[in-house]
Amino acid sequence: MTIRNLRKVFAAVVVSVLVLLSGVVLYRSSKKITEQSHLSLLSDQAESVREAVKSLTIDEAGLFLQDFHRVEVKNGKPMWEVRARDARYYAGEQLALVTDPALTVYRKKRSKVELKSDAGKLHLDGDSLTRAELEGNIVIQVDESLTFTTDQAVYNRTEGTLTAPGRVMFSGPGYQVEGSGFRLSLVDHTVEIYSDVSSEFRHGAQVPFVIGAENS
Repeated sequence: MTIRNLRKVFAAVVVSVLVLLSGVVLYRSSKKITEQSHLSLLSDQAESVREAVKSLTIDEAGLFLQDFHRVEVKNGKPMWEVRARDARYYAGEQLALVTDPALTVYRKKRSKVELKSDAGKLHLDGDSLTRAELEGNIVIQVDESLTFTTDQAVYNRTEGTLTAPGRVMFSGPGYQVEGSGFRLSLVDHTVEIYSDVSSEFRHGAQVPFVIGAENS
């Protein structure tokens, strides 16, 4: 083979290699663009999913809040206050489901009623609490002289009452009363026990409320 022929063969080989390399470069470039397109698409889809989950959390599953705290202040003074380990708040229904709530109701002369339970449902009207439904190991402390324990109770702020359908026990200095079903008025300071009442009063007992029983 002549030198001229060798040069032709060499040139053909070089051209072939260059074409092959250009194909590889074009393939890799195309692959990179495709991968970027896929990544961009996945990013858009992920953002759509995040927005959908966010919408679901707020609208359907409620807004989850930890260390829940809410208070209503009027004329510079608190009217009521609630703290809870966590809460799930439904804005559309103005409802909050709370865990380990501690509700404080402030009365005239700044005396207060404190309620604690395992769980609760708070009915709200804007910034105001209208009703609280509590359940599980409820302890109701009225000032320092009256303590109630029960498993279910409802605080009606409009009426200024606490009611319980089940077994209830309350006690204070020198006395203890048990019964089934009760109504406690924070307005006229009366306690009504509906049935199965048993009581013990010792000398010098200090009873801050008027206690009545429908069936003893």
